[in-house]
Amino acid sequence: MKLGLLTSELFAPGLTGIGGFGWATRQVARLFSGEPALGVECVIVMARPVPAEATPPATLHGCRVLWRANSHTAHLRQLRAEKFDLLLAVDNHAIFRLFSWALPRTPVLFWIRDPWPPADKAAMATLRLPGDPTPPQGLWARDLRSFRWDWRASRAMGRRMLFGTPTRIAREKFAATYGFSPPRVADLPNPVVAGPGSSPTKTARPTVVILGRLDPVKRPWIAVEVARRMPAVEFLFLGQNHFRGPGAWAPDNLPPNVRLLGHTDGEAKTSTLAGAWALLNTSIHEGLPVTFQEALAVETPIVSCLDPEEVTTRFGIFTGEALGDGMELVPKFTAALTRLIADAPLRARLGAAGRAWVEATHSRETFLAAFRQLAREAGVTP
Repeated sequence: MKLGLLTSELFAPGLTGIGGFGWATRQVARLFSGEPALGVECVIVMARPVPAEATPPATLHGCRVLWRANSHTAHLRQLRAEKFDLLLAVDNHAIFRLFSWALPRTPVLFWIRDPWPPADKAAMATLRLPGDPTPPQGLWARDLRSFRWDWRASRAMGRRMLFGTPTRIAREKFAATYGFSPPRVADLPNPVVAGPGSSPTKTARPTVVILGRLDPVKRPWIAVEVARRMPAVEFLFLGQNHFRGPGAWAPDNLPPNVRLLGHTDGEAKTSTLAGAWALLNTSIHEGLPVTFQEALAVETPIVSCLDPEEVTTRFGIFTGEALGDGMELVPKFTAALTRLIADAPLRARLGAAGRAWVEATHSRETFLAAFRQLAREAGVTP
């Protein structure tokens, strides 16, 4: 099988923003490029232009990369020359039409990861930086309800269009986001790399990790204020800003127990997560964060104001939600972390249960089983 892995984001600093879509692209690319016996030749298809000053590599994560062409003619020529058997689109963006309709007979599998129905967009519209009336960056409105016309046209042409998702909540939000309900939105789990064989050793000093972009939608200022109230605990921020200027968040006047480690990946990220006593998530919106799964894979429980699929309730402490800047959550986050840090048996129990859940539901094996079934439904057999 020749697979076109269509994405709007890469897990590559300097080329695009770094987030969950890029992470998913990397995981799939590494899986297929690292195991030729699976019979899948994977080519990453980058949908968006990259900065003019960047030097795009020919390969990434072991796969060849097809970069955005400069003209429509060149775009059509290079896509059709690949002769893809299947397109796997990481989520769904309007720009993907430029690629999917360049190959009108090629089956497409949309891996829906973070749909934004009107209710979610209304909640995100309340977001503000503390004391700043400037609208925050990063909350552009994605209205994809016109996608129903793509669905109808594909059915009329006999082109197979399938949908998978790693989370139940994406299935529940599908119709409101895209304007139609397909016969089935299948499970397509995340291929999360398993943690170490034994339970990891936690740091001697209590350590809390905040993993993700330092952008307004993640509300990192809440975590800073929580850290100010817990001077005996070290707070490690693993991530970087995507935005600058008005409407962006810039770290300032940080307490001494806060360390900004920037973009952290590979063994450094895994070991930092494994040694942490908790993962703290303060976002106003998420799908099912891959950071939750990465933390639980190394038995680190979660404290969050979001509870997708009851993951936080089952494997951590859920504080309840709040709109706007979220500053009213600071006492709740402080109390939740204080309780978790003081109760070693609770941390161990939640971490072990979370790891068992990740291994049973989001792994190489569960992803491959679901992908093979969906490929067969698309009429493609590796």
